[in-house]
Amino acid sequence: MREETTKGVSPQQAFQLYGKLGEATAVRFEAGGYWPAVPHSRADDYWLSVSCRRRIHSDWLFLEMTPKVEFPRQDDYEAVPSVTVMVSGLFGEWQD
Repeated sequence: MREETTKGVSPQQAFQLYGKLGEATAVRFEAGGYWPAVPHSRADDYWLSVSCRRRIHSDWLFLEMTPKVEFPRQDDYEAVPSVTVMVSGLFGEWQD
């Protein structure tokens, strides 16, 4: 990873808004930016994303889909779209 071999600080800021769409579905809106500070900011990146997470089995198996648009400086801030699909599970005892 680039961060492990680079000296200095790489600030990042993100704003997130969470909401619930019924008993089994949640949504997250995110806008953020990343700009390495050392030696100067040449690889900055900005992004917008929306994540939708849905319980698909009982209370332990979830499906999450996240469409995202990034605007990296290295591509002259042209939009770079992507979609991430993730299945996750919670194992062990659950206590409310």
